[in-house]
Amino acid sequence: LGHQSPATIVLADKSGAITGITLKDEKVTPCFSCIQAKSKRSPFSNKSTEAPHALYCVFIDLGFVEHLNHHGDTIYLAIVDQYSTAKWTIVLKDKRAETIIEAWSKFQAESERQTGQK
Repeated sequence: LGHQSPATIVLADKSGAITGITLKDEKVTPCFSCIQAKSKRSPFSNKSTEAPHALYCVFIDLGFVEHLNHHGDTIYLAIVDQYSTAKWTIVLKDKRAETIIEAWSKFQAESERQTGQK
């Protein structure tokens, strides 16, 4: 739902185009819905945090491919290490939370064993 801009409401009132409302002054304050609709997320900070070592900060995402692989899978877990920009792709059978957590736990355990980092 919406309405005209405050300037249009004032102009319509002055011209007599609308009846049934009387404006007390020339200023029309925005309604709550207008404020919410125009609210914006605060911008990301330009300051970046450097990862002190490999696997300190990783980014994960689920990806989907259009065509099945030879096992019939179409979902994968993509992992990127911020420090080294190393990338891993883990094929998943489905996108259930249990499947994703199991794949992540295996990756984490293997990575910790290889690097000695926790």
